[in-house]
Amino acid sequence: MYKNFNLTEEERKRIMEMHQSYGYKKPLNEEEAPLDEGAPEPVRGERQMFGMFSFGEGETKPRYYRGRPIAQKDIDVMVNNLAQFLTNTGTVETLRTFRNSPRFRIPQFIELHVGTSHSGSGETNAAVAQGRFNFLTGIVMAAFKKIGVDASVAKSVVVNKTDNEYAPSNLDRNFYDPKLVKPSATERLAWITVTALETEGNTMGGLMAIQKGLNQSSSIVNSLFVDGVDETKILQYLSKLKTFSDVEELDRLINSGGTRFDSLEEFLNDQLFDDPEQMRAAAVILQRCAMKSELQKDTVRLFKAGGNLNISIGIGQ
Repeated sequence: MYKNFNLTEEERKRIMEMHQSYGYKKPLNEEEAPLDEGAPEPVRGERQMFGMFSFGEGETKPRYYRGRPIAQKDIDVMVNNLAQFLTNTGTVETLRTFRNSPRFRIPQFIELHVGTSHSGSGETNAAVAQGRFNFLTGIVMAAFKKIGVDASVAKSVVVNKTDNEYAPSNLDRNFYDPKLVKPSATERLAWITVTALETEGNTMGGLMAIQKGLNQSSSIVNSLFVDGVDETKILQYLSKLKTFSDVEELDRLINSGGTRFDSLEEFLNDQLFDDPEQMRAAAVILQRCAMKSELQKDTVRLFKAGGNLNISIGIGQ
């Protein structure tokens, strides 16, 4: 917690000498990485469902769309809406940016759901389900084509970044006779769910600004009796981190920045040790970054004994 206190000129001089010996006011190592690099990564954003198709028994082409007889214009509108969603949300640009990235994995973002009723055998229903998957896949491929994405690229995306969810009838065949139970139309539905892909993360210039802000908010004068640390500003700068890649890059900058700290973890444990509430707030910020990058929350842990923070660096994508 930041506190005002009076120092004599001799005390002030001694403290400044201590600061300088630990790197205070030394220039930041800004040539470690160019400013146009950083830690942006692909993350998942908003979800949207497209279509609600209803199929006849054993059929792979839908009869109804949103409860009414389907027409070709319905499919055309859906293809157009899907193409707009992929474009307007930045999904296509994120795919283009990270498709061949050696560092970041593009998360699954397309889900195809189909169902079958109990009237057919398991083998027959599986074949019908595949036909319905093919119908939905055709819509996704048509949307990418409308955007102008190369067919081979679109096919690779559909094959590698799509989750197929098959829901066969849950009729208990050990209790009911399938021939005597009327099939339910609600089991023969299909739809597409797409989760937008976004590019999140700071540029190297942004991360250096965060590092500089943390450095300026810190203090070597930090004890239970005299505290020169501005914890509020430390949290403000930490809140600018967006993903766990940001956290890892900031950790690297601190390690190579010529200061007395070897890591972000060491910095926070040193500067916030006397304020458990602010330490918990810092942990929450970093945990959100981990979860944004689809890592476990306990990638960042706050130990009750001693209140030390642990950041598991190096386990990201």
